[in-house]
Amino acid sequence: MNPSPLRSTPGTFRRFFQGFFSAPFHLALVVSFTLVAAVTIGVGAWVISRTISDYLAETMNERVARDAHLAQAIYNTRLEQVAGLSYNLAKDAAIASGFDAADEESRQLIGERIQTLLQDPGLDAKSHDYCVILLDRQGNIAAWASSIMTQLENRPDNEKQASSRNWGSLPIARESLETSRSLASTEIIPGELLAMVGLDEQAKIALLDTPRAAPEVFDPREGSAGLALVSVTPIETETGEITGLALALHLFNNDFSLVDEIKDSAQVDTVTIFLGDLRVSTNVMTSEGQRAVGTRLAADVGEVVLVNGQEYVGTAFVVNENYITRYEPLHNHAGEIIGILYVGARQAAFLRLLDEVGRSIMLTAIVMVLFTFLLASMIASTVLPRT
Repeated sequence: MNPSPLRSTPGTFRRFFQGFFSAPFHLALVVSFTLVAAVTIGVGAWVISRTISDYLAETMNERVARDAHLAQAIYNTRLEQVAGLSYNLAKDAAIASGFDAADEESRQLIGERIQTLLQDPGLDAKSHDYCVILLDRQGNIAAWASSIMTQLENRPDNEKQASSRNWGSLPIARESLETSRSLASTEIIPGELLAMVGLDEQAKIALLDTPRAAPEVFDPREGSAGLALVSVTPIETETGEITGLALALHLFNNDFSLVDEIKDSAQVDTVTIFLGDLRVSTNVMTSEGQRAVGTRLAADVGEVVLVNGQEYVGTAFVVNENYITRYEPLHNHAGEIIGILYVGARQAAFLRLLDEVGRSIMLTAIVMVLFTFLLASMIASTVLPRT
């Protein structure tokens, strides 16, 4: 009976290796050369892999740093636009001359001038919503408008009516009225003030449970107040008397024009604007594919940025996964930390790249070791006599 092919296989391999390494010390010599080569190739592969990994990590960090720089530049450009809008309102001759006038013709002219300034092509009001408010010397609203509507207020008949629509309590407006200086910065606007100009609903954000967030919110106003770019410019008569204030703002809550502009213009992966530790505008997505508005900052990052006032650079947990990030604190006109500007790239994509590089290097090393083994075998069989 013919032997089974399976039973003959070990014998076949044994006879092959006995024939191939028939000379004394053949196997020992080949194994020794192969081990030396394997160690050398392995160390070289590890060094190359480590060098490439460090280079890619440094490149990724530099990219995120570049993204943060570009994001800050675009952010500052938007603030300059808001500042320019309030300046143009305050310096407009029709607004300045008719501000104290009570007649309907002057009021109508002010409304027309406001809408003309809001429609300036440089503001791109179709994509970015702005709100402007004219305040009298006591901080009462005389007129307000957004990019889509204008509301002219009647003068208050009594103190109670005036206080119901007074923005003089907003710190940046109060300081500008007291010092007659123009100011522009990022500010938190309480919900009760936003309600006077129809922006309170846009500002409302439901806080969502977020893994690794701090037990308590950083700012108790989170969820009802708004984070906005705000600029104020005093309105002066020809004699230099301050008669009121021109205030312009861009509200970030539930408005994604700036974060998406940064992402598209600067090719940044993800951008977020925080009020305190609450995401109010973002293009970071949840696992359900929704914008992560209402989620909160990881507590360890908040400690660095919001409490210590330092930039956070490195890997951080964002909503539901790790990102390579950069967080920069946002300050109001008084220098207080009130929020954060964030940019980041998903770490998973970076790790996949590292895995691909590592697999390629490992495969190359294995092929080189096998080639060394075969080459050493052929040299050994040629140099050493067979027995």
